[in-house]
Amino acid sequence: MDIEITGLSRVVDPKPNKKEDTIIAFFDCTIGPVALRGCALTIRKCGFVTIWEPKIADGHKQRSVYINDRDLKGEIVVAAQAAFEAMGGAKSRASR
Repeated sequence: MDIEITGLSRVVDPKPNKKEDTIIAFFDCTIGPVALRGCALTIRKCGFVTIWEPKIADGHKQRSVYINDRDLKGEIVVAAQAAFEAMGGAKSRASR
């Protein structure tokens, strides 16, 4: 699948949430004809990196998109993490 990270902004002072997961960057991407805006590159409490799909709107906890395909989600993690590292972000363990 062709995945392109079209924009990424690092979180300047990332802090863990109540579940001890930490958002380290927000990014936009395209997957073929589909564009996702406002995804979060996140380090889970266990140390693995994952992505969170875009929220419905600011202040909402619900996600507007859910990616069922684990392989596709893993490919997005790899692409977003590469863009994050290219911008000077620290390397972390990848997960799905």
